[in-house]
Amino acid sequence: MIAMNLPPARFKAFDASGNPASLGWVYSYVAGSSTPKSLYQDAAGTPYPNPFQLDVNGEADIYFSGYYKIDVKTSALVSCPGYPIDNVVDALTIVTTGGNLIVTATGGNTAISLPDRFGYQLSVIDNGADNTGATSSSTAINSTITANTVIFFPKGTYLLDTKILMPYGGPNGNRKHLHFDNVELLAGSNNMTMLHCADCFCSISGRVRFHSNGRSGINAISFSPELGASNTTVTNQNYNRLLAHIETIGCDEGIEFMCGVPIGGTSSGCWYNVVYSYFSTSCKRAIWFRDNGSVAAENSGPNSQTIYGMIVNGSCNTGVQVDAGGGHQIHTIGMENIQIGTSPNATPVGIKINEFMANGGRNANIKVFGSHWENVTKYVEANEGTIEFFGVDNEIEASYGALVPLVDYYKSVKVQKGNVVNGVYGIVASIANIRSIWLFDQYGSSDTVVDHGLYGNSLVLRNSNLASQYASQWGPNIFGLAQGLSYADQSHLFNTPNNAYFNFGNGATDSAFTIMMLFNPSLMANTEIFSKDDVTTASPKRCYSFSLNSNGILNANLFDNSTGGYIGRTTAAGVVVANVWQLVTLTYSSSATNAGVKIYVGASQVDNADQSSGVYTAMESLSSTPGSYRISTAGTPERALRSKVAFLGVFSEEFTAAQVRRAYNLLLPYVGAGS
Repeated sequence: MIAMNLPPARFKAFDASGNPASLGWVYSYVAGSSTPKSLYQDAAGTPYPNPFQLDVNGEADIYFSGYYKIDVKTSALVSCPGYPIDNVVDALTIVTTGGNLIVTATGGNTAISLPDRFGYQLSVIDNGADNTGATSSSTAINSTITANTVIFFPKGTYLLDTKILMPYGGPNGNRKHLHFDNVELLAGSNNMTMLHCADCFCSISGRVRFHSNGRSGINAISFSPELGASNTTVTNQNYNRLLAHIETIGCDEGIEFMCGVPIGGTSSGCWYNVVYSYFSTSCKRAIWFRDNGSVAAENSGPNSQTIYGMIVNGSCNTGVQVDAGGGHQIHTIGMENIQIGTSPNATPVGIKINEFMANGGRNANIKVFGSHWENVTKYVEANEGTIEFFGVDNEIEASYGALVPLVDYYKSVKVQKGNVVNGVYGIVASIANIRSIWLFDQYGSSDTVVDHGLYGNSLVLRNSNLASQYASQWGPNIFGLAQGLSYADQSHLFNTPNNAYFNFGNGATDSAFTIMMLFNPSLMANTEIFSKDDVTTASPKRCYSFSLNSNGILNANLFDNSTGGYIGRTTAAGVVVANVWQLVTLTYSSSATNAGVKIYVGASQVDNADQSSGVYTAMESLSSTPGSYRISTAGTPERALRSKVAFLGVFSEEFTAAQVRRAYNLLLPYVGAGS
């Protein structure tokens, strides 16, 4: 018998999901105690700090001296599976008996043969796979998967001339796990699926890229029954987890989900699969929820799939298409540059949902949480009620595609008051710049509109009749339209007491500001939207005016009270229409120029002409009262707003066009006709 010590191999740790414990921590102690004891970086005895951090791959070179207790934790300081372990010795002990090598693992007490020892994490290279991409690895990979549970793909490129198959293993699945260490899979023939998941409870981790390699008819990943079994056996492709960073490049189909046909009254399922971190570029279609074509009465759609983090970008035709199934959730997506080709859809589209499956079942309840759209020919093609968009961070690039169809889908979002307030807090550059946020949701005997900003600047309702109006259901009604208080005649006024928060000039210089209102005007008269303007003959106190004419013209004016001069911008007639909920915005840059004033309706800038006179230096800090009217030459209120009002915000910063667009998207469920 011969005993010898081996130099330690490079250490690698994995978390509970089977992923490398990137930037994890190693703690070392005297065996059987909590007394720290150093590990070493090299054979020369250079000590590590205690604890010390693993690299981004969860690896480190570790040298021992004697016995240890070791604890390995993730970057979130959660112990990895199997840790802590005690009585770890400084090297593997290998014993030869009759020509066989028998290994006792570090910290273990049972000797196991080398073939068994290495079989616990089998690499596809061990079965002849070629990670240079020069020759096909399909046969080697599939034989490795067939014979083992955990399969490791070392870094490199693997050429496939037939698909990788996770074969069906019965109702409880094969429970295979594939780990890819920065791998590229290349298609080696036309019209093939590269990875076919025909089983349930399988998982994939690491980083893997599926590349068409210039081939046609390539499907990167398919969750579907095996051919032959699909018409004779109830198969399930459920609860699979793609925890890897997955890329699909140049494929016809990126990821496909499809159930088998019903067998004996039982559906073959493709349900509850999870995909994390998916990037698709230059693919005809990134995700396809496919109909199996069965017209049987049973519901056999691929339901309840979940996608976390998805980007579709570059020479694509379709982002996500649902031909079958419902209950899918897609969290945080980016849809960019979907403008190419006429296949699979004649018009390139970000999300397409066909309302019914072949069996008559309805595809519904698909939810998208947080999205960004840019250079997309058509954003969404779907029947109302099949899809909902959630999240105040949703951005729609209005300069591309048709924005109007998305209004109907956003109306089902049902953003409530708290979400609106939180959304506005997320739009401003600094929350200190929120002078006031007012939601017109009063009811009962209240005579104020509460300020949801930081400074408590509540609005006072100047007419007791307003207090009897019930608007407790602020938010979307069944049609997704806003509720608010009505200001129907000259006596219906609101204002907030004058204070420094609503002064944006000191006589020498101006400061930036924004005024934004969601309202439903009658256009019965010329009115103020929100102004700080007192034109009393004896002592005028003019600061700024955001007003609306009866012909739908918006005006924004800033006044130099000392000189009588003013600057501003105006719009064409008809930019505001009667009896429609609209978002209007005035922004000012502080530049003391007409160009510094901008007017928006919705997300579009609409001002088209200067409106100025005399010498203008700056606004002044005056005691006039900000509100929904101005004070006339006789010293009494006039030009009172005649409108329903749901939201009013005043901010001490100039909103950019992007900020205005984000606010519009936030309030989009409430925009439209109706009361």
